[in-house]
Amino acid sequence: MPDTKTAPALADLKAALQWLPIETAPRDGNNILVWPFTFANWAGTHHVVTMAWFDDNLKGWSIIGTGMIIHPTHWRPLPEPPAAERAGLLTSNDGDAT
Repeated sequence: MPDTKTAPALADLKAALQWLPIETAPRDGNNILVWPFTFANWAGTHHVVTMAWFDDNLKGWSIIGTGMIIHPTHWRPLPEPPAAERAGLLTSNDGDAT
């Protein structure tokens, strides 16, 4: 159980991770996480989280890089990248800086 010092931080984190109704999502061209993107294949029907943005030209939510319009019901902002990415310190698989 969280102690009194960490409880407020955990409550803030929980609030930040809540899914919000799609009607409240920003339509400014920025990427967000949306739920659900539903598709079917040989293994059944799948509901997944995907990254999307509101396309003014198509008047709908578009999956990044596809131009496919989807109809999500909920959204969340993208999380912050890891500190190394923010600092531009990515490394390749062999350990060399990129």
